[in-house]
Amino acid sequence: MKLRGTQDFYGSKSRLFDRVESVSKRILEDSSFERIRFPLIERADLFKRTISSSDIVNKELYQFTDRGGREIALVPEGTAPVARAVSGASLYPSKHYYISPFFRYDRPQKGRYRQLHQVGAEIVGYKDEFADVESVLILSSIFKKLGIDAKLEVNFLGMEGRERYKKYLSETLSCSDLCDDCKRRVSQNILRVLDCKVCKRNYEDIEKFLDTKERESYEKILSLLQENGIEYEKKNIVRGLDYYTGFVFEFVNELTIAAGGRYDLLYSDISNKDVKAVGFGAGIERMIDLLEDLDKSREEIAVIYVSEDEKREAFRVANLLRSKGISTYFSLDSCKIGKQLSRTRAKYSVILGKEEIENKIFTLKDMDSGGQEKVSLNILLRRYNV
Repeated sequence: MKLRGTQDFYGSKSRLFDRVESVSKRILEDSSFERIRFPLIERADLFKRTISSSDIVNKELYQFTDRGGREIALVPEGTAPVARAVSGASLYPSKHYYISPFFRYDRPQKGRYRQLHQVGAEIVGYKDEFADVESVLILSSIFKKLGIDAKLEVNFLGMEGRERYKKYLSETLSCSDLCDDCKRRVSQNILRVLDCKVCKRNYEDIEKFLDTKERESYEKILSLLQENGIEYEKKNIVRGLDYYTGFVFEFVNELTIAAGGRYDLLYSDISNKDVKAVGFGAGIERMIDLLEDLDKSREEIAVIYVSEDEKREAFRVANLLRSKGISTYFSLDSCKIGKQLSRTRAKYSVILGKEEIENKIFTLKDMDSGGQEKVSLNILLRRYNV
């Protein structure tokens, strides 16, 4: 029995996982990102230093003491490990992406798993707003290529505006009216009360508390988004991680599919170096959930044999087609034609009986229209330019 909060990927889910991965990989590498791979275990203090007041550390961190007495954590998110790796090797300025599993002791529900997978990217060493906008454009390209409809929500958490807003919240909130989680958030990170689904309140927009420099940066980002054809909606989002210091964003389709923002202080927390950065993470499981109805994966041709007598020749033909780069289904166990066909979603079937093999002419059937024609193997190969 598999562990609660985990899942196996097979069939359409496995195909869609591969599709999300390949599309993301191509778009990111076309934008000059290099892939980075990091360990799935880290010293727990890496996350306690960088996201100490988030629910990820306080409620969801998988943590244990190893035989050497070290406090170890299963990696719950990608930005801190990338920052640790990039800082250690002085890899900045740089643009890295990752496709990785993560682990959080979350309450399993739709779109939430204890082992989850994300596509993420980090642009390190760039302070210009163009880096913020590139993050959004890359995600928008990925979603467009996959056929995912997602709404972009944006906000700005400038350092000066953040402190002013914290003061506003502390003067506005009464702990007696808050849930237990928000009472804890007030002392740890008061901004997180905005994310609460229990204590729903109307708060002033953070944008009103930005200073002049922060407002100019925000306006530049919004104008760049407009110039590049990206629609957005301003929202009072704060993000669940503590290290964001500027522009933040989420892509939403019922649930949040992807999110990110600028974090200009994280590298100083890890390496005492002043390095600016912006990044994002996108949930692969949530993308797969949106794509399941769109799974059109199917073999091109199914090679079907009438009886055991034709199986050897059918096997040879199937492997010849495969060697030419044509996706081909072949039933390894002998069974009736109907059962062979029921196991494949191929676009076409080639049926081999005694007569077809003797005459070297096959019956090619369009599995969607039902139309049939007689073709030789050479003609069939020429149709695929091989």
